[in-house]
Amino acid sequence: MHDGAAALNFLEKCADQDISNLILLDLSLPGINGLDFLAIIKKDKHLRSIPVVVLTSSAAD
Repeated sequence: MHDGAAALNFLEKCADQDISNLILLDLSLPGINGLDFLAIIKKDKHLRSIPVVVLTSSAAD
């Protein structure tokens, strides 16, 4: 997906299907940032069980 909103839209459309085993999440997403995206999916009962691997290109710890 090209931004956080598009990824959320896709996941919400497919929430009742078993479509994802893992989410690779960039903290530097345009639009909805990675931390907000993570908070949103972890509040959703259909999406919260999907493991998330967080990546970033930031030099900060």
